[in-house]
Amino acid sequence: MKREELVDFILSFMPLMHKKLFLQIQVAQITRQQLGLLRTIGEENGKSMKHYSQKLMIAKSNLSNLANQLINEKLVERKTDEKDRRIMNLFITNKGYEILQNQMKLVKKNMLKKIEVLSDEEISIVSKSLKEIKTILGKIEA
Repeated sequence: MKREELVDFILSFMPLMHKKLFLQIQVAQITRQQLGLLRTIGEENGKSMKHYSQKLMIAKSNLSNLANQLINEKLVERKTDEKDRRIMNLFITNKGYEILQNQMKLVKKNMLKKIEVLSDEEISIVSKSLKEIKTILGKIEA
């Protein structure tokens, strides 16, 4: 496969994966965007707003709105950096961690239901393929 064909395939594959696996999954307490930020903060607690903006590939102004919504719900705290008071860092709260755990259980339950139609062999193929893709993509710099 030529490199251009690979790029075309990736561009068509990502929306398809999103549509088939994620689009119709309902999260109960917060929006999908809020869940994405909460999950990232949960994984990389205490990083700067700039870090999360780059990690999630969203504008800092959009990140600020999402963060403010999570802060208002007491799921996230914003604290100034001890070394540079101009930098604001985000931390997940205990309540935020509980919500994150509950929401991720719900997402996983919904995804498991969606993939029920796949055979054990198909599950094995998809699993192996995604592991290989993850390894290969690890070679590409962000």
